[in-house]
Amino acid sequence: MKVSFVRSTLYTDLDPMDFWVEIVNDSIYRSSRSKTHPNIKKIRPIDVKSAVDPFVPKNKIIIPCSDKGVSFADSPATLRRKGFFRGQWIWEASPGPLPEGLVINYQNKTHPLLNVCRVMTEEEFLEKINTMIKKGRLFQIDQKV
Repeated sequence: MKVSFVRSTLYTDLDPMDFWVEIVNDSIYRSSRSKTHPNIKKIRPIDVKSAVDPFVPKNKIIIPCSDKGVSFADSPATLRRKGFFRGQWIWEASPGPLPEGLVINYQNKTHPLLNVCRVMTEEEFLEKINTMIKKGRLFQIDQKV
């Protein structure tokens, strides 16, 4: 396990198995306006640390960063407390191992962040998220925030 100090706040980089088995005994949640996709079709610059590489097709690579990632919440109640998610669909990521190259970082106890643990292209990152959807590991639970 790697611990990093960033801007005077403790952030922890966890191995996927540490997160799923030792830290959270239940699922994590995300909201989306779409009932068919968890709104991770395009990565926002605020969500990840990225760079442009002229040798990579489409140029964008994602770099591991302990204080960034695609936002999730520890429960539907946490999503409900944040008023701007009202009316959106709830998506659940079930416990279990993450695809190779993905990791969960914590901004705080209620705010897990899905990120990379090695440099990869944005396309590969999105492909791994789509793999989670296809395998039923990230699914819409037919509830609204």
